[in-house]
Amino acid sequence: MEVTLGESFSRSARKFPDKIACMDDDRKATYRDMNRRVNRWANATEGLGFKKGCHIATLSNNCIYLMEVYLGNLKRGLLTVPLDSRGTLDDVSYQAESTDCEVLVFHQDFAERAEQIMERVPKLKTAICMGGKAPGFAMDYDELLIRSTENEPKAELVEEDEAFIMFTGGTTGQPKGAILTHKSLLWNIICVTSENQSPMPEDRIYYPMQMYHTAALSRFLAYMYAGATFIGSKTFDPDRYLDMVEQERTTFIVGNPTIYRMLLKANKKRRRDTSSMKRWL
Repeated sequence: MEVTLGESFSRSARKFPDKIACMDDDRKATYRDMNRRVNRWANATEGLGFKKGCHIATLSNNCIYLMEVYLGNLKRGLLTVPLDSRGTLDDVSYQAESTDCEVLVFHQDFAERAEQIMERVPKLKTAICMGGKAPGFAMDYDELLIRSTENEPKAELVEEDEAFIMFTGGTTGQPKGAILTHKSLLWNIICVTSENQSPMPEDRIYYPMQMYHTAALSRFLAYMYAGATFIGSKTFDPDRYLDMVEQERTTFIVGNPTIYRMLLKANKKRRRDTSSMKRWL
């Protein structure tokens, strides 16, 4: 039997229903509640007429809304194109246009930028706003979920189905899109959950990088597969993170040298209890 990414999350929801799946700056969600909203989004897309393989662009910093959209798209066989939330208007418009995106799902924080993208990319026919009041050119994400159902969506998917187009880029030229299938991302999960990095269900993992990057995406999916708790944030603030370690008993962080220098400097000014931490990757 082939395994797809949406089904792997459904399995975690059945296995760990009352465990916290995700946290962001404002919300917490258990696996059960998260799966219900993921299903509502997936079924809402069917009601809107989005067919399997439809290209959906997203514009948001890390938040539970974005995680719901990613997982719901995977369950329906929709292809997600995460736009660079820190990119220029030219770059993100190119990302949406070059991948033939038909839908833009954006966080209310990016409403102005989303409207500019819609004006520049004629192929974008539908805009959906999450995380706040929808502007006039967009539908309201939460209203769509209210009108939808919690049933597991029905979609015929295989491992070779395309799941994401993630963009790479350097200092010259335009960003380049790379297609990731369910199968390739499942192999990423296998690598992330290998012996030296293996997340456990009791882990509470903070990931400071944004999920328009493949490293953040693959780790998010791996932690959901493992039944761990994934903590995302719109921005990285070292003091806020150290407070979170102390209050939420975070066990695992994935960072880079700059992030670790900032954490050391902040903790030197005001010490926190970081004894819950097991791994600093």
